[in-house]
Amino acid sequence: RREVIRRTVGTLSADQMRQCRIEDLCDAGACSQRTLERAFRERFGITPKQYLNRVRLAGVHRALSNPEEDWNVGDLAAHWGFWHLSQFAANYRAMYGELPSHTAQRARR
Repeated sequence: RREVIRRTVGTLSADQMRQCRIEDLCDAGACSQRTLERAFRERFGITPKQYLNRVRLAGVHRALSNPEEDWNVGDLAAHWGFWHLSQFAANYRAMYGELPSHTAQRARR
């Protein structure tokens, strides 16, 4: 299972994970979806889908926190694969304790 994690997480950049699907992780890890899920639960304590979601949220957070970036929150969310903006905002708030627009406002001050 360590090898599965190494092949998936170790070989895919954050940008590649931006539009990645679980099937893509299985292909990268040369494993079944069940093996992938077991490996992620064993290593990270979360599912591969939760892992991808956190990677994507972190990508949005980095961009919004950078005062030199001038992204519209909706465009940035779509860029990172979030299509339901209300769910995206709720997930972002749960992870970072604030709305994405607040992160962007604070970075531009």
